[in-house]
Amino acid sequence: FVAMEMITGNVVEPWLYGSRTGLSPLAIIVAAIFWTWLWGPLGLVLSTPLTVCLVVLGRHVPQFEFLEVLFGNEPVLEPHARLYQRLLAGDPEEATDHAEEMLEEKYLFEFYDKVAIPALLLGEQDRVRGVMGDEQRRRVAASAQMLVANLDDSAREEAEGDDDPAAAEPATADEDKQAQGVSEDDIELPDGTDISVLCAGGRGELDDAAAAMLAQVLEVQGATVSKASFAD
Repeated sequence: FVAMEMITGNVVEPWLYGSRTGLSPLAIIVAAIFWTWLWGPLGLVLSTPLTVCLVVLGRHVPQFEFLEVLFGNEPVLEPHARLYQRLLAGDPEEATDHAEEMLEEKYLFEFYDKVAIPALLLGEQDRVRGVMGDEQRRRVAASAQMLVANLDDSAREEAEGDDDPAAAEPATADEDKQAQGVSEDDIELPDGTDISVLCAGGRGELDDAAAAMLAQVLEVQGATVSKASFAD
């Protein structure tokens, strides 16, 4: 009975209450310990409501956002949202660090397709909703352009790896996909040798940044790429 009571009180109830209140199970336990230590039995009774209030405060007041991160059960930002946050802050260096970490496991075009382009889409959505000013839009676009420039070395290494004769040893298609961890749903880009492409932004600075990303991917594939701004 004692063992069941301990499991119920310390595992089942925090998990159940946490899913309903927006608190993580660990936050429920820590809050119960803290408020009980502070106010005794009354603190134990009020621990969950008080902690929920702190999470709500962190959700709506930017200065207390860390409270939601500490106690909330919301998932962390997805990679594209985290990248957009860095671009919006005008911090291309940290954005580059995140990109290089991902490029250890992904190809360049996968990073752009799954992370960078969706990040620019978030910026475009904010622009359409009227919550992004011209200065912020230019900062995001400039940071994205700097990110692309910072990834030139990674793009060059990837292109040289594709040209490495050792990588061209005979192998069946299935063996090659298995060795590279490529699934049937993954995109295989064609060889761009002897192909010339013009990449131009369509409507603004964010499109220019997207065009720069596309141009870099095409260059990795061996294409000859020219770039033009939306203002040209």
